[in-house]
Amino acid sequence: MAKAYRSVIEASMAQNDSTIDSTIDSTVDSTIDSTIDSTVDSTIDSRHDSTIDYAIDTTIDSTIDPIIDSTIDSTVNSTIDSTVDSTIDPTVDSRVDSIIDSTIDSTIESTTERRYS
Repeated sequence: MAKAYRSVIEASMAQNDSTIDSTIDSTVDSTIDSTIDSTVDSTIDSRHDSTIDYAIDTTIDSTIDPIIDSTIDSTVNSTIDSTVDSTIDPTVDSRVDSIIDSTIDSTIESTTERRYS
């Protein structure tokens, strides 16, 4: 009879062990999952986003920005050159020509008048 009780007690203990193990496993798994979701996942997501943002910024800074800057510089320089060539240069040339012509004429007149006077 003692053996029978022993069997019943051992079976009950095995049942309790299984229930305890299952409860512990469930609680531990849930705690681990919750901790991973709230800390590790968000840290990974944040670092992943940060890395991608940095890569995009670096790529833009090193490739796209110089192309845009160069294009803008070229366009602005071309526009300035064209404007200078079509408006300022002719005005300056005309004034310089006028000053030179006037100086030459004045010099010729004053020199000629002195010689023939």
